[in-house]
Amino acid sequence: MVTVTSSGGYYSAVASKNSKLVNVAYTPQAGSVLSKQTVDYSFINATTGLVVASGHLPATGGSLDFSAQPAGIYVLQITTDRGTVETFKIILK
Repeated sequence: MVTVTSSGGYYSAVASKNSKLVNVAYTPQAGSVLSKQTVDYSFINATTGLVVASGHLPATGGSLDFSAQPAGIYVLQITTDRGTVETFKIILK
C-alpha cells in the first residue's frame, strides 16, 4: 500500500490501490508546452538520504513500480523540462 503527498505543480502522483505502484501524470497549465520527451525522477529513502531508484519517465507521465523497496518513507523528486524539481512524499506500507 502506498500513500502520496504532493507539492503541487505540473505533475501529480497517485498511488495504486493494494500495490506499490505510483502513477505520475502531467497536468497541463495554461500556455505550457512540453519541451522535452522525458523527465528525470529520483526515489530517495527519507531516513538514509540515499537514492534507491532513478530514471526517466515520458514527459506526459507513467507508472513507477516500487515493489522492490521495503516499507518506509521516501521522497519522489521529478525534475521537469523547465529544470524545476517537484517533490512528493511517498509512504510505502
